[in-house]
Amino acid sequence: MKKTPFILILGVVLLSFTISTDFLSDQRRYERVRTALKEKETTLNKKLRNNDLSLNNLNLIFIAYKDDDLLDVYAKTREGITYKRILSYQICSR
Repeated sequence: MKKTPFILILGVVLLSFTISTDFLSDQRRYERVRTALKEKETTLNKKLRNNDLSLNNLNLIFIAYKDDDLLDVYAKTREGITYKRILSYQICSR
């Protein structure tokens, strides 16, 4: 029985765990992301604080209603059970 493919696959899996970074750290490489964070981070943190949420402990759901041109954003803590609507945005006016 050849053990080489198994060892190779195991090595790739272990390497991927050591290389992985969190999503935001990876995205900060891009100028547009850094600009958006600089412009919006204060407003975002204020909105989250008003709803007893924090950026480090957050689950989001985005729901778009095509017929109503509406985007709703719901949030909860990772341990929470129910989502709360924190933003409702009219996508375009008719």
